[in-house]
Amino acid sequence: MLKDSPTSSTPGFKLTEQDRRALKSLVDYSGVESVPEIWGIVAQKYGNIVALHDPHAKPEIILTYAQLYQQMRQFAAGLQVLGVLPAYEPPRVALFSDNCPRWLIADQGIMMAGAANVVRSSGADKDELLYILENSGSNALVVEDWKTLKKLGDRIYDLPIQLVVLLSDEQPDAKGILTVFNFAQVMAKGENQPLQPANQNRQTLATLLYTSGTTGKPKGVMLSHGNLLHQIVTIGVIVQPTAGDRVLSILPTWHAYERSCEYFLLSQGCTQIYTNLRQVKQDLKKFQPQFMVGVPRLWESIYEGVQKSFREQPASKQKLINFFLGISQQYVEARRIAQGLHLEKRNPSSSERLMAKIKSAMLSPLHALGEKIVYGKIREATGGKIKQVISGGGSLAMHLDTFFEIVGIEVLVGYGLTETAPVASARRPDSNLRGSAGKPLPGTEIRIVDPETWQDVKAGDRGLVLIRGPQVMQGYYRNPEATAKAINSQGWFDSGDLGWMTDKNDLVLTGRAK
Repeated sequence: MLKDSPTSSTPGFKLTEQDRRALKSLVDYSGVESVPEIWGIVAQKYGNIVALHDPHAKPEIILTYAQLYQQMRQFAAGLQVLGVLPAYEPPRVALFSDNCPRWLIADQGIMMAGAANVVRSSGADKDELLYILENSGSNALVVEDWKTLKKLGDRIYDLPIQLVVLLSDEQPDAKGILTVFNFAQVMAKGENQPLQPANQNRQTLATLLYTSGTTGKPKGVMLSHGNLLHQIVTIGVIVQPTAGDRVLSILPTWHAYERSCEYFLLSQGCTQIYTNLRQVKQDLKKFQPQFMVGVPRLWESIYEGVQKSFREQPASKQKLINFFLGISQQYVEARRIAQGLHLEKRNPSSSERLMAKIKSAMLSPLHALGEKIVYGKIREATGGKIKQVISGGGSLAMHLDTFFEIVGIEVLVGYGLTETAPVASARRPDSNLRGSAGKPLPGTEIRIVDPETWQDVKAGDRGLVLIRGPQVMQGYYRNPEATAKAINSQGWFDSGDLGWMTDKNDLVLTGRAK
Protein backbone atom coordinates (compact mmCIF):
# COMPACT_ATOMS: atom_id res chain seq x y z
CA MET A 1 0.00 0.00 0.00
CA LEU A 2 1.39 3.39 -0.98
CA LYS A 3 1.16 6.59 0.98
CA ASP A 4 2.87 9.96 0.82
CA SER A 5 3.27 12.95 3.13
CA PRO A 6 0.44 15.46 3.72
CA THR A 7 0.16 18.92 2.24
CA SER A 8 -2.16 21.84 2.82
CA SER A 9 -2.49 22.79 -0.88
CA THR A 10 -4.75 19.85 -1.70
CA PRO A 11 -6.84 19.05 1.39
CA GLY A 12 -7.08 15.35 2.19
CA PHE A 13 -4.48 14.35 -0.41
CA LYS A 14 -1.00 13.16 0.41
CA LEU A 15 1.95 14.28 -1.67
CA THR A 16 5.64 13.63 -2.01
CA GLU A 17 7.85 16.69 -1.79
CA GLN A 18 8.38 16.49 -5.57
CA ASP A 19 4.62 16.44 -6.21
CA ARG A 20 4.12 19.37 -3.88
CA ARG A 21 6.71 21.40 -5.79
CA ALA A 22 5.12 20.47 -9.12
CA LEU A 23 1.64 21.59 -8.07
CA LYS A 24 2.92 24.82 -6.51
CA SER A 25 3.25 26.51 -9.93
CA LEU A 26 -0.30 25.66 -11.06
CA VAL A 27 -3.75 27.13 -10.54
CA ASP A 28 -5.25 25.28 -7.57
CA TYR A 29 -8.85 24.10 -7.95
CA SER A 30 -9.01 22.06 -4.74
CA GLY A 31 -11.75 24.35 -3.35
CA VAL A 32 -14.05 23.88 -6.36
CA GLU A 33 -17.16 21.69 -5.94
CA SER A 34 -18.13 21.02 -9.57
CA VAL A 35 -16.38 20.94 -12.94
CA PRO A 36 -18.35 23.84 -14.51
CA GLU A 37 -17.11 26.22 -11.79
CA ILE A 38 -13.64 26.01 -13.35
CA TRP A 39 -14.52 27.86 -16.53
CA GLY A 40 -15.48 31.11 -14.86
CA ILE A 41 -12.15 31.13 -13.01
CA VAL A 42 -10.22 30.33 -16.20
CA ALA A 43 -12.09 33.00 -18.17
CA GLN A 44 -11.25 35.57 -15.52
CA LYS A 45 -7.56 34.63 -15.43
CA TYR A 46 -6.96 33.88 -19.12
CA GLY A 47 -9.89 35.52 -20.91
CA ASN A 48 -7.93 36.72 -23.97
CA ILE A 49 -5.90 33.52 -24.46
CA VAL A 50 -7.12 31.19 -27.20
CA ALA A 51 -8.72 28.15 -25.57
CA LEU A 52 -9.86 26.13 -28.61
CA HIS A 53 -8.59 26.22 -32.19
CA ASP A 54 -9.99 23.96 -34.88
CA PRO A 55 -7.98 24.75 -38.02
CA HIS A 56 -9.74 22.06 -40.05
CA ALA A 57 -13.30 23.23 -39.43
CA LYS A 58 -14.99 25.16 -42.21
CA PRO A 59 -14.90 27.95 -41.34
CA GLU A 60 -11.92 27.73 -39.00
CA ILE A 61 -12.89 28.06 -35.32
CA ILE A 62 -10.91 30.06 -32.75
CA LEU A 63 -12.39 30.69 -29.29
CA THR A 64 -10.78 32.57 -26.42
CA TYR A 65 -11.45 31.49 -22.84
CA ALA A 66 -13.85 34.41 -22.41
CA GLN A 67 -15.78 33.37 -25.53
CA LEU A 68 -15.76 29.70 -24.54
CA TYR A 69 -17.17 30.42 -21.09
CA GLN A 70 -19.84 32.69 -22.52
CA GLN A 71 -20.90 30.02 -25.04
CA MET A 72 -21.00 27.31 -22.37
CA ARG A 73 -23.28 29.46 -20.20
CA GLN A 74 -25.48 30.41 -23.13
CA PHE A 75 -25.87 26.79 -24.23
CA ALA A 76 -26.73 25.83 -20.63
CA ALA A 77 -29.30 28.60 -20.36
CA GLY A 78 -30.81 27.50 -23.68
CA LEU A 79 -31.16 23.94 -22.38
CA GLN A 80 -32.88 25.23 -19.24
CA VAL A 81 -35.34 27.26 -21.33
CA LEU A 82 -36.08 24.04 -23.26
CA GLY A 83 -36.80 22.11 -20.06
CA VAL A 84 -33.46 20.66 -18.91
CA LEU A 85 -33.55 21.81 -15.30
CA PRO A 86 -31.57 21.05 -12.12
CA ALA A 87 -32.98 18.34 -9.87
CA TYR A 88 -31.89 16.38 -6.80
CA GLU A 89 -31.09 13.49 -9.15
CA PRO A 90 -29.56 15.16 -12.21
CA PRO A 91 -31.48 14.50 -15.43
CA ARG A 92 -29.48 12.60 -18.02
CA VAL A 93 -28.70 14.18 -21.38
CA ALA A 94 -26.99 11.97 -23.96
CA LEU A 95 -24.17 13.51 -26.01
CA PHE A 96 -23.31 11.52 -29.14
CA SER A 97 -20.59 13.43 -30.96
CA ASP A 98 -16.89 13.47 -31.75
CA ASN A 99 -14.05 15.97 -31.47
CA CYS A 100 -14.95 19.59 -32.08
CA PRO A 101 -15.21 22.79 -30.01
CA ARG A 102 -18.98 22.42 -29.80
CA TRP A 103 -18.50 19.07 -28.05
CA LEU A 104 -16.87 20.82 -25.09
CA ILE A 105 -19.47 23.60 -25.14
CA ALA A 106 -22.23 20.99 -25.03
CA ASP A 107 -20.45 18.82 -22.47
CA GLN A 108 -20.01 21.64 -19.99
CA GLY A 109 -23.26 23.35 -20.97
CA ILE A 110 -25.15 20.20 -20.02
CA MET A 111 -23.42 20.09 -16.63
CA MET A 112 -23.97 23.83 -16.07
CA ALA A 113 -27.68 23.33 -16.75
CA GLY A 114 -27.74 20.87 -13.85
CA ALA A 115 -27.76 17.60 -15.81
CA ALA A 116 -25.38 14.67 -16.12
CA ASN A 117 -24.28 13.79 -19.61
CA VAL A 118 -24.04 10.37 -21.24
CA VAL A 119 -21.25 10.40 -23.82
CA ARG A 120 -20.41 8.24 -26.81
CA SER A 121 -19.02 8.62 -30.32
CA SER A 122 -21.47 9.51 -33.06
CA GLY A 123 -19.82 6.74 -35.06
CA ALA A 124 -20.74 4.00 -32.57
CA ASP A 125 -23.01 1.16 -33.62
CA LYS A 126 -26.72 2.04 -33.81
CA ASP A 127 -27.78 -0.71 -31.39
CA GLU A 128 -25.16 0.37 -28.87
CA LEU A 129 -26.31 4.00 -28.99
CA LEU A 130 -29.95 2.98 -28.55
CA TYR A 131 -29.04 0.70 -25.63
CA ILE A 132 -27.14 3.56 -23.97
CA LEU A 133 -30.08 5.91 -24.44
CA GLU A 134 -32.48 3.41 -22.91
CA ASN A 135 -30.27 2.20 -20.07
CA SER A 136 -29.24 5.70 -19.01
CA GLY A 137 -32.81 6.95 -18.88
CA SER A 138 -31.84 10.00 -20.92
CA ASN A 139 -34.72 12.35 -21.68
CA ALA A 140 -32.75 14.67 -23.95
CA LEU A 141 -30.24 13.98 -26.70
CA VAL A 142 -27.47 16.11 -28.21
CA VAL A 143 -26.08 14.71 -31.48
CA GLU A 144 -23.31 15.77 -33.81
CA ASP A 145 -25.55 16.17 -36.84
CA TRP A 146 -28.73 15.10 -38.62
CA LYS A 147 -26.98 11.99 -39.98
CA THR A 148 -26.36 10.73 -36.42
CA LEU A 149 -29.98 11.28 -35.45
CA LYS A 150 -31.27 9.51 -38.59
CA LYS A 151 -29.01 6.54 -37.87
CA LEU A 152 -30.95 5.84 -34.67
CA GLY A 153 -34.05 5.13 -36.74
CA ASP A 154 -37.65 4.73 -35.58
CA ARG A 155 -36.73 2.97 -32.34
CA ILE A 156 -35.87 6.33 -30.80
CA TYR A 157 -39.61 7.12 -30.75
CA ASP A 158 -40.07 4.35 -28.14
CA LEU A 159 -37.72 6.14 -25.74
CA PRO A 160 -38.64 9.05 -23.44
CA ILE A 161 -36.63 11.58 -25.46
CA GLN A 162 -38.31 14.97 -25.08
CA LEU A 163 -35.67 17.12 -26.75
CA VAL A 164 -33.03 16.69 -29.46
CA VAL A 165 -30.25 19.19 -30.18
CA LEU A 166 -28.08 19.12 -33.29
CA LEU A 167 -24.56 20.46 -32.80
CA SER A 168 -24.58 21.30 -36.50
CA ASP A 169 -26.27 24.26 -38.18
CA GLU A 170 -28.57 22.02 -40.22
CA GLN A 171 -32.21 23.05 -40.20
CA PRO A 172 -34.39 20.63 -38.18
CA ASP A 173 -37.46 19.04 -39.71
CA ALA A 174 -40.31 21.14 -38.33
CA LYS A 175 -42.81 18.38 -39.14
CA GLY A 176 -40.94 15.61 -37.33
CA ILE A 177 -42.25 13.70 -34.34
CA LEU A 178 -39.31 14.75 -32.14
CA THR A 179 -38.72 18.28 -30.89
CA VAL A 180 -35.43 19.21 -32.57
CA PHE A 181 -33.32 22.38 -32.37
CA ASN A 182 -29.98 23.11 -33.96
CA PHE A 183 -27.01 24.66 -32.15
CA ALA A 184 -27.79 28.23 -33.18
CA GLN A 185 -31.41 27.91 -32.06
CA VAL A 186 -30.40 26.65 -28.61
CA MET A 187 -27.90 29.50 -28.30
CA ALA A 188 -30.61 31.97 -29.30
CA LYS A 189 -32.89 30.55 -26.59
CA GLY A 190 -30.17 31.09 -24.01
CA GLU A 191 -29.16 34.58 -25.04
CA ASN A 192 -29.59 37.08 -22.19
CA GLN A 193 -31.27 34.39 -20.06
CA PRO A 194 -30.28 33.96 -16.42
CA LEU A 195 -28.79 30.58 -15.53
CA GLN A 196 -30.55 28.74 -12.73
CA PRO A 197 -27.96 27.47 -10.21
CA ALA A 198 -27.36 23.73 -10.36
CA ASN A 199 -26.25 23.33 -6.71
CA GLN A 200 -23.83 20.55 -7.57
CA ASN A 201 -21.19 19.16 -5.25
CA ARG A 202 -18.43 16.58 -5.48
CA GLN A 203 -20.86 13.71 -4.91
CA THR A 204 -23.18 14.80 -7.73
CA LEU A 205 -23.19 12.58 -10.81
CA ALA A 206 -21.40 14.39 -13.66
CA THR A 207 -21.26 11.87 -16.48
CA LEU A 208 -21.93 8.31 -17.58
CA LEU A 209 -19.36 6.59 -19.80
CA TYR A 210 -20.32 3.22 -21.16
CA THR A 211 -17.56 0.65 -21.30
CA SER A 212 -17.69 -1.59 -24.34
CA GLY A 213 -16.82 -4.89 -22.72
CA THR A 214 -15.96 -7.97 -24.77
CA THR A 215 -18.95 -9.83 -23.37
CA GLY A 216 -22.43 -8.69 -22.41
CA LYS A 217 -23.94 -5.25 -22.60
CA PRO A 218 -21.90 -2.08 -21.98
CA LYS A 219 -21.86 -0.88 -18.37
CA GLY A 220 -22.45 2.75 -17.49
CA VAL A 221 -19.53 4.03 -15.41
CA MET A 222 -20.82 6.70 -13.00
CA LEU A 223 -18.26 9.47 -12.57
CA SER A 224 -19.03 12.26 -10.13
CA HIS A 225 -17.79 15.83 -10.17
CA GLY A 226 -15.41 14.78 -7.40
CA ASN A 227 -13.97 11.98 -9.53
CA LEU A 228 -13.23 14.39 -12.38
CA LEU A 229 -11.99 17.17 -10.09
CA HIS A 230 -9.48 14.79 -8.55
CA GLN A 231 -7.92 14.46 -11.99
CA ILE A 232 -7.98 18.20 -12.63
CA VAL A 233 -6.32 18.90 -9.28
CA THR A 234 -3.66 16.18 -9.46
CA ILE A 235 -2.60 15.61 -13.10
CA GLY A 236 -0.33 18.59 -12.52
CA VAL A 237 2.13 16.28 -10.77
CA ILE A 238 2.78 14.77 -14.23
CA VAL A 239 3.05 17.91 -16.38
CA GLN A 240 3.25 21.59 -15.45
CA PRO A 241 1.99 23.69 -18.37
CA THR A 242 1.98 27.46 -18.46
CA ALA A 243 -0.84 29.60 -19.85
CA GLY A 244 -0.73 29.75 -23.64
CA ASP A 245 1.09 26.43 -24.08
CA ARG A 246 -0.22 24.61 -27.15
CA VAL A 247 -1.72 21.12 -26.93
CA LEU A 248 -2.44 19.03 -30.02
CA SER A 249 -5.62 16.98 -29.51
CA ILE A 250 -6.23 13.81 -31.52
CA LEU A 251 -7.81 11.20 -29.22
CA PRO A 252 -11.60 10.84 -28.89
CA THR A 253 -12.63 13.70 -26.61
CA TRP A 254 -15.34 11.63 -24.92
CA HIS A 255 -12.84 8.98 -23.75
CA ALA A 256 -12.10 9.35 -20.04
CA TYR A 257 -8.34 9.63 -20.71
CA GLU A 258 -8.47 12.44 -23.26
CA ARG A 259 -11.33 14.14 -21.44
CA SER A 260 -9.64 14.41 -18.03
CA CYS A 261 -6.37 15.52 -19.61
CA GLU A 262 -8.23 18.16 -21.64
CA TYR A 263 -10.01 19.45 -18.54
CA PHE A 264 -6.69 19.73 -16.71
CA LEU A 265 -4.74 21.38 -19.54
CA LEU A 266 -7.55 23.83 -20.26
CA SER A 267 -7.87 24.62 -16.54
CA GLN A 268 -4.28 25.90 -16.74
CA GLY A 269 -4.93 28.18 -19.72
CA CYS A 270 -3.49 26.03 -22.52
CA THR A 271 -4.55 26.39 -26.15
CA GLN A 272 -6.06 23.17 -27.52
CA ILE A 273 -5.63 22.59 -31.25
CA TYR A 274 -7.72 19.89 -32.89
CA THR A 275 -6.07 17.53 -35.36
CA ASN A 276 -6.77 14.15 -36.95
CA LEU A 277 -4.85 11.17 -38.30
CA ARG A 278 -4.65 12.64 -41.76
CA GLN A 279 -3.33 16.03 -40.61
CA VAL A 280 -1.34 15.23 -37.47
CA LYS A 281 2.16 15.18 -39.03
CA GLN A 282 1.64 18.55 -40.73
CA ASP A 283 -0.01 19.99 -37.62
CA LEU A 284 2.92 18.99 -35.41
CA LYS A 285 5.24 21.04 -37.61
CA LYS A 286 2.81 23.92 -38.12
CA PHE A 287 1.54 24.48 -34.59
CA GLN A 288 4.63 23.33 -32.64
CA PRO A 289 2.78 22.01 -29.56
CA GLN A 290 4.34 21.88 -26.12
CA PHE A 291 2.20 18.89 -25.07
CA MET A 292 0.32 16.01 -26.63
CA VAL A 293 -1.81 13.24 -25.17
CA GLY A 294 -1.67 9.97 -27.06
CA VAL A 295 -1.70 6.20 -27.07
CA PRO A 296 1.16 3.79 -27.87
CA ARG A 297 -0.02 3.33 -31.46
CA LEU A 298 0.45 7.06 -32.10
CA TRP A 299 4.03 7.05 -30.82
CA GLU A 300 4.70 3.85 -32.78
CA SER A 301 3.41 5.55 -35.93
CA ILE A 302 5.77 8.50 -35.39
CA TYR A 303 8.64 6.09 -34.73
CA GLU A 304 7.88 4.10 -37.89
CA GLY A 305 7.78 7.33 -39.89
CA VAL A 306 11.23 8.27 -38.61
CA GLN A 307 12.58 4.78 -39.37
CA LYS A 308 11.16 5.02 -42.89
CA SER A 309 12.92 8.33 -43.45
CA PHE A 310 16.16 6.73 -42.21
CA ARG A 311 15.82 3.88 -44.73
CA GLU A 312 15.44 6.39 -47.55
CA GLN A 313 18.84 7.92 -46.80
CA PRO A 314 22.05 6.93 -48.67
CA ALA A 315 23.82 3.88 -47.25
CA SER A 316 26.64 5.98 -45.78
CA LYS A 317 24.19 8.21 -43.92
CA GLN A 318 22.18 5.20 -42.68
CA LYS A 319 25.40 3.76 -41.26
CA LEU A 320 26.14 7.04 -39.47
CA ILE A 321 22.61 7.27 -38.05
CA ASN A 322 22.72 3.68 -36.78
CA PHE A 323 26.13 4.35 -35.23
CA PHE A 324 24.78 7.30 -33.26
CA LEU A 325 21.63 5.42 -32.23
CA GLY A 326 23.75 2.52 -30.95
CA ILE A 327 26.02 4.85 -28.97
CA SER A 328 23.08 6.79 -27.57
CA GLN A 329 21.31 3.61 -26.48
CA GLN A 330 24.37 2.69 -24.43
CA TYR A 331 24.45 6.25 -23.10
CA VAL A 332 20.84 6.34 -21.90
CA GLU A 333 21.14 2.82 -20.43
CA ALA A 334 24.17 3.91 -18.41
CA ARG A 335 22.47 7.17 -17.41
CA ARG A 336 19.42 5.26 -16.15
CA ILE A 337 21.64 3.09 -13.93
CA ALA A 338 23.53 6.13 -12.63
CA GLN A 339 20.23 7.86 -11.78
CA GLY A 340 18.63 4.75 -10.25
CA LEU A 341 16.03 4.70 -13.03
CA HIS A 342 16.80 1.38 -14.72
CA LEU A 343 13.94 -1.09 -14.33
CA GLU A 344 16.18 -4.19 -14.29
CA LYS A 345 18.91 -2.56 -12.21
CA ARG A 346 16.95 -0.38 -9.82
CA ASN A 347 19.34 -0.70 -6.89
CA PRO A 348 22.87 -0.68 -8.31
CA SER A 349 25.82 -1.03 -5.97
CA SER A 350 28.11 1.94 -5.44
CA SER A 351 30.62 0.49 -7.88
CA GLU A 352 27.94 -0.20 -10.52
CA ARG A 353 26.60 3.32 -10.19
CA LEU A 354 30.13 4.74 -10.45
CA MET A 355 30.89 2.69 -13.55
CA ALA A 356 27.61 3.80 -15.11
CA LYS A 357 28.45 7.46 -14.40
CA ILE A 358 31.87 7.03 -15.98
CA LYS A 359 30.39 5.28 -19.02
CA SER A 360 27.69 7.92 -19.53
CA ALA A 361 30.30 10.69 -19.17
CA MET A 362 32.51 9.01 -21.79
CA LEU A 363 29.61 8.55 -24.23
CA SER A 364 28.08 11.97 -23.60
CA PRO A 365 30.14 13.83 -26.29
CA LEU A 366 29.14 11.33 -28.98
CA HIS A 367 25.50 11.47 -27.85
CA ALA A 368 25.69 15.28 -28.06
CA LEU A 369 27.09 14.97 -31.60
CA GLY A 370 24.19 12.66 -32.48
CA GLU A 371 21.86 15.28 -31.03
CA LYS A 372 23.37 17.91 -33.30
CA ILE A 373 23.42 15.80 -36.48
CA VAL A 374 20.36 13.54 -36.10
CA TYR A 375 18.10 13.96 -33.06
CA GLY A 376 17.44 17.69 -33.34
CA LYS A 377 16.12 17.14 -36.86
CA ILE A 378 13.77 14.42 -35.59
CA ARG A 379 12.36 16.82 -33.00
CA GLU A 380 11.90 19.43 -35.71
CA ALA A 381 9.45 17.02 -37.36
CA THR A 382 7.33 17.25 -34.19
CA GLY A 383 7.55 21.04 -34.16
CA GLY A 384 10.64 21.20 -31.96
CA LYS A 385 8.81 22.63 -28.93
CA ILE A 386 7.47 19.53 -27.16
CA LYS A 387 8.05 19.57 -23.41
CA GLN A 388 6.43 16.21 -22.69
CA VAL A 389 3.94 13.80 -24.19
CA ILE A 390 1.53 11.79 -22.04
CA SER A 391 0.95 8.19 -23.07
CA GLY A 392 -1.88 5.98 -21.83
CA GLY A 393 -4.42 3.45 -22.99
CA GLY A 394 -1.90 0.59 -23.06
CA SER A 395 1.70 -0.32 -22.29
CA LEU A 396 4.49 1.35 -24.25
CA ALA A 397 7.06 -0.99 -25.82
CA MET A 398 10.53 -0.50 -24.35
CA HIS A 399 12.12 0.15 -27.75
CA LEU A 400 9.75 3.12 -28.19
CA ASP A 401 10.48 4.39 -24.68
CA THR A 402 14.21 4.18 -25.39
CA PHE A 403 14.00 5.76 -28.85
CA PHE A 404 12.09 8.82 -27.62
CA GLU A 405 14.46 9.17 -24.67
CA ILE A 406 17.40 9.13 -27.08
CA VAL A 407 15.95 11.83 -29.34
CA GLY A 408 15.01 14.05 -26.42
CA ILE A 409 11.22 13.68 -26.32
CA GLU A 410 10.11 12.79 -22.81
CA VAL A 411 7.24 10.30 -22.68
CA LEU A 412 5.32 10.14 -19.41
CA VAL A 413 3.27 6.94 -19.23
CA GLY A 414 0.12 6.84 -17.14
CA TYR A 415 -2.18 4.02 -16.11
CA GLY A 416 -5.83 3.79 -15.26
CA LEU A 417 -9.27 2.75 -16.41
CA THR A 418 -12.55 4.46 -17.25
CA GLU A 419 -13.65 3.39 -13.75
CA THR A 420 -10.82 5.48 -12.26
CA ALA A 421 -11.64 8.65 -14.23
CA PRO A 422 -9.07 7.38 -15.53
CA VAL A 423 -5.56 8.16 -14.21
CA ALA A 424 -4.46 6.14 -11.17
CA SER A 425 -0.68 6.31 -11.60
CA ALA A 426 1.82 8.05 -13.85
CA ARG A 427 5.52 8.61 -14.36
CA ARG A 428 6.91 11.98 -13.31
CA PRO A 429 9.63 13.99 -15.09
CA ASP A 430 11.89 13.74 -12.03
CA SER A 431 11.42 9.95 -11.65
CA ASN A 432 10.69 8.68 -15.15
CA LEU A 433 11.25 4.95 -14.72
CA ARG A 434 10.98 3.59 -18.26
CA GLY A 435 9.01 0.36 -18.46
CA SER A 436 6.80 1.31 -15.50
CA ALA A 437 3.42 3.01 -15.16
CA GLY A 438 4.78 5.37 -12.53
CA LYS A 439 3.68 6.28 -9.04
CA PRO A 440 0.09 6.66 -7.75
CA LEU A 441 -1.51 10.07 -8.14
CA PRO A 442 -1.99 12.04 -4.92
CA GLY A 443 -4.76 10.63 -2.76
CA THR A 444 -4.52 7.28 -4.55
CA GLU A 445 -3.66 3.94 -2.96
CA ILE A 446 -2.54 0.88 -4.90
CA ARG A 447 -2.34 -2.63 -3.49
CA ILE A 448 -0.96 -5.79 -5.09
CA VAL A 449 -2.87 -8.84 -3.87
CA ASP A 450 -3.28 -12.52 -4.57
CA PRO A 451 -6.01 -12.77 -7.26
CA GLU A 452 -7.79 -15.58 -5.39
CA THR A 453 -7.56 -14.49 -1.74
CA TRP A 454 -7.07 -10.71 -2.08
CA GLN A 455 -4.32 -10.98 0.53
CA ASP A 456 -1.34 -8.66 0.04
CA VAL A 457 1.58 -10.33 -1.72
CA LYS A 458 5.20 -9.88 -0.68
CA ALA A 459 6.89 -6.68 -1.83
CA GLY A 460 8.06 -7.07 -5.42
CA ASP A 461 5.80 -10.08 -6.15
CA ARG A 462 3.28 -10.04 -8.96
CA GLY A 463 -0.43 -9.96 -8.18
CA LEU A 464 -3.77 -8.32 -8.87
CA VAL A 465 -3.78 -4.50 -8.94
CA LEU A 466 -6.36 -2.90 -6.61
CA ILE A 467 -7.01 0.85 -6.61
CA ARG A 468 -8.63 3.10 -4.04
CA GLY A 469 -8.96 6.87 -4.17
CA PRO A 470 -11.11 9.92 -4.95
CA GLN A 471 -11.12 9.09 -8.67
CA VAL A 472 -12.75 5.64 -8.29
CA MET A 473 -16.24 5.64 -9.83
CA GLN A 474 -19.46 5.72 -7.85
CA GLY A 475 -20.42 2.42 -9.48
CA TYR A 476 -22.04 1.01 -12.60
CA TYR A 477 -25.36 2.68 -13.39
CA ARG A 478 -28.37 0.56 -12.46
CA ASN A 479 -26.09 -2.46 -12.01
CA PRO A 480 -25.49 -3.09 -8.29
CA GLU A 481 -24.30 -6.66 -8.90
CA ALA A 482 -21.49 -5.55 -11.23
CA THR A 483 -20.63 -2.70 -8.84
CA ALA A 484 -20.32 -5.05 -5.87
CA LYS A 485 -18.11 -7.34 -7.91
CA ALA A 486 -15.80 -4.48 -8.94
CA ILE A 487 -15.56 -2.52 -5.65
CA ASN A 488 -15.43 -4.18 -2.24
CA SER A 489 -16.86 -2.80 1.00
CA GLN A 490 -13.56 -1.04 1.81
CA GLY A 491 -13.65 0.85 -1.50
CA TRP A 492 -10.96 -1.14 -3.32
CA PHE A 493 -11.54 -1.35 -7.08
CA ASP A 494 -10.53 -4.55 -8.88
CA SER A 495 -8.66 -3.35 -11.98
CA GLY A 496 -8.41 -6.82 -13.51
CA ASP A 497 -4.75 -6.06 -14.22
CA LEU A 498 -1.68 -7.86 -12.94
CA GLY A 499 1.46 -6.09 -11.81
CA TRP A 500 4.02 -5.47 -9.10
CA MET A 501 5.46 -2.51 -7.22
CA THR A 502 9.09 -1.44 -7.10
CA ASP A 503 10.63 -0.44 -3.78
CA LYS A 504 10.21 3.20 -4.88
CA ASN A 505 6.45 2.85 -5.38
CA ASP A 506 6.42 2.57 -9.17
CA LEU A 507 3.76 0.29 -10.64
CA VAL A 508 4.90 -2.23 -13.26
CA LEU A 509 2.11 -3.91 -15.22
CA THR A 510 2.50 -7.46 -16.52
CA GLY A 511 -0.84 -8.40 -18.08
CA ARG A 512 -4.53 -9.06 -17.46
CA ALA A 513 -5.93 -11.32 -14.77
CA LYS A 514 -9.11 -12.05 -16.69
